[in-house]
Amino acid sequence: MSTISIKLPSKLATVLEQRIQQPENPLLPWVAAWLLADHRVNGTPLGDAAEDSQQLLAHAAGLLGDPSTNRQADEVLLTGNDGQALLVHHRPGAAALTADEAEAADGAPTAAPAARGDTAHHATAAGQDVSGARKNADICIQLYAEEVTISSPSGRYDEVALHGWRRFLRHLLIELLLQPTRPLHEIPNLGGDIRPLILNTWSGCADGARRLPPATVVERFDLQCQRSPEALAVRMAGASPLRWSYQQLRSLSLQYAAWLQSQDVRAGDRVAMLLSRRPESIPLLLGILRLGASYVPVDPASPEKRLELMLTDCQPRLLLIEAQTSALHREIAARLGLRTIDIDRQDTDIGLHATADASSGRVPELSEQVSEDTLARSRPTAEQAAYVMYTSGSTGTPKGVIVPHRGIVRLVYRQYFAPLGPKVVMLHAAPLAFDASTLEIWGPLLNGGTCVLHPEAVPTGAGLARSIREEKVNTAWLTAALFNRLIDENPGNLQGLRTLMTGGEALSPSHVRRALQALPGLHLVNGYGPTECTTFAVTGPVSESDLNTHRSVPLGRPINWTFVRVLTPEGLPTPPGLPGELHIGGPGVSLGYLNQPELTAQRFVPDPFGNDPEARLYRSGDQVRWLDDGRLEY
Repeated sequence: MSTISIKLPSKLATVLEQRIQQPENPLLPWVAAWLLADHRVNGTPLGDAAEDSQQLLAHAAGLLGDPSTNRQADEVLLTGNDGQALLVHHRPGAAALTADEAEAADGAPTAAPAARGDTAHHATAAGQDVSGARKNADICIQLYAEEVTISSPSGRYDEVALHGWRRFLRHLLIELLLQPTRPLHEIPNLGGDIRPLILNTWSGCADGARRLPPATVVERFDLQCQRSPEALAVRMAGASPLRWSYQQLRSLSLQYAAWLQSQDVRAGDRVAMLLSRRPESIPLLLGILRLGASYVPVDPASPEKRLELMLTDCQPRLLLIEAQTSALHREIAARLGLRTIDIDRQDTDIGLHATADASSGRVPELSEQVSEDTLARSRPTAEQAAYVMYTSGSTGTPKGVIVPHRGIVRLVYRQYFAPLGPKVVMLHAAPLAFDASTLEIWGPLLNGGTCVLHPEAVPTGAGLARSIREEKVNTAWLTAALFNRLIDENPGNLQGLRTLMTGGEALSPSHVRRALQALPGLHLVNGYGPTECTTFAVTGPVSESDLNTHRSVPLGRPINWTFVRVLTPEGLPTPPGLPGELHIGGPGVSLGYLNQPELTAQRFVPDPFGNDPEARLYRSGDQVRWLDDGRLEY
């Protein structure tokens, strides 16, 4: 059990010494500081209204009882919403409580369970049995004359968290005792020395939306075509190898845009794509975007009810299916009255079946053409929707996340988490309906690199090894679950990768360690980000030293153009080391949920520290904390 000393500034130590001379419990200032700290971090109500320091001290005194009878109280156990704190005062000559004594308390009565829910603190003072808390309290603060220590007998808080509580309690004591008339709501969570460090440096630059060039996906792609028209854009291994240059891909996308326009697709429409991972989907995405429409990828493995909910919600102008689309899914589309086209049918005038021979450079002929000038008039802005992707989150009900062009551009433009440039050869192995595909497709194609489609519907270790080897893939993104499975099977299947990003959930330290040891030279990146923030919001390289010094794999720092806030339940910045809800801002934040304005207003909130009243933060619901080096950790 770690025990950390709380060093007090001389001025604060003097004030505390003066208060001891008064007829009050020496624990009183510490109880008041803990009440405010627990309220700020864990949301435990303060009980009766306490508007300033004096009222809070009076409230703390009420919990301790009559000072004339509790003047010599040595222990008090405070129970709040999210745990218990034991405060111990060691009078001169009294023996200190050691870790061994805490361990020996097995036979002592156990403290009552912590209260949960919206209940105010309650205290158990001296004269009542609190001895079990010496082992079970989440926080133990001990006063030895001028020395104060903090520990976590229950083991709930590690050393990083204890340092966070230490700094926060000391800061609050200074504010409460040295400015006793100051209203509580004016007492900041962060001291003046650390506030700009956290809000302006660690959190990332809040002006990313202003600095990011206002380009669309189509504009960034066409720019790469102008620079290197013959460079390889799309490859696919397997029985029917495929090679498309940037110019070929652009020509295909223009013709597909013409065909989509002939099917009455217009700016602002949505086109649903119930397609497997296939090369034709990429020029189709570009064709849809050229018209100012947005694409809605739908997982072919979707259950009946979920599929029906998504298609009903997005009301697509057109639904694209393929030969292997199930009879049930076709029946659902017909029942909903959706205009549906099977892109594999020989009589489909788009002729997508001809792309199997694309290695020869032949482009499917279309029955209807349209000039680029006509398409240019439909071209969207960076703020318009590029796609709608459905996610269940914690509710289990599909929610359509509306992602604008700027979100995609922000994800891949001048980023440092991976070498996205003309030399990148990135594997596309995710389903189109999973937001990892956003990075897999647009990461290379908006930077002059190559997108390699993996041919297996469900990736296997041997299959991935073959794609990496034959297509010289150097960059990939795998979910944490798939990464773990591949490392368990054979880490050598990932040999050849220079950069591997993984995430979607907390990483397994043991699997990370095995990967780093088996694949020397691999740049392994932990990637975090909800669909609502366009794939990635926070990333960080992973090293073995992190595994030796942290309880979990750190998430990293906000990516370029992105900023974050770690906030308490009251919306205040959380001190380093202590948990808070992660809020994400910047141009990667989506436009909200399709057809759900109330939920959008709940989850996309104003930035309390920003200057732009229109800017929004996405409330992730994930609890994270700042590490002392400015990285985030679950």
